[in-house]
Amino acid sequence: MPRMLLLACLAALPAAWMPAAWSSDWALRKQDSERDIRVYQRDRDDSAYDDLYAVTHMPGSVAQVEAVLADVPAMPEWASRVTHARVLKRQSSEAWIYMQYKLPYPFRARDAVVRLRRSQDDGAVTIRSQSVSGWIAAQPERLRMTNMQTTWKLSPAGGNQVRVELWGSGEPGGLKIAAGKVR
Repeated sequence: MPRMLLLACLAALPAAWMPAAWSSDWALRKQDSERDIRVYQRDRDDSAYDDLYAVTHMPGSVAQVEAVLADVPAMPEWASRVTHARVLKRQSSEAWIYMQYKLPYPFRARDAVVRLRRSQDDGAVTIRSQSVSGWIAAQPERLRMTNMQTTWKLSPAGGNQVRVELWGSGEPGGLKIAAGKVR
C-alpha cells in the first residue's frame, strides 16, 4: 500500500479538478520508477499554487482501491496531515465530508467541508470533491479552506491492476500563523 499512501498524501494537500484534456503544460516533478509513481505540476495563472497530477498502477480491483478511499474515518491513518474526518451526509452517489488538517508550526490548523460525487463509466470510477460552505460553522482555532478540489480516477488496467490518477488544485486559505498574523 505505499503507493496509496503517497497518493493519499497528495490528496490531503490543499490541492483538483480533472482537466478537460491533457495539455502539454504539465511538467514531471517527481518520479519513482521502482513503485511506478509519477507526479506532475502545472502553473495556474489565477493562483500562487500549482495544479497537481499524480498517477500510478496498483494491484487489485477498482472496488478494492475505492474501498480504501471511501473509508472516511480511517483517513487520518493514510492521508497526510488529516487528523479527523467524518461523513456528514450520504445521499445516492454523493457524500459531504468534514476534515481537519494539522500544519507544521507556526501555521494554524485547517479544516474543510467537501462534497464528493461518484460516477462510473466503462468500469472506471471517478470521485470528484469540491469544498463547500454552510455545513459546519467555522472554528476560531482553524482556518477554513474554501477553494479546493480533487479528482480521483480509478481505471481497470488489466492483469489485476488499477490505474490510479489524482488531480488536485486549491488554495490553503492564506498564510495565517498560529497567533493569527498574516505573513
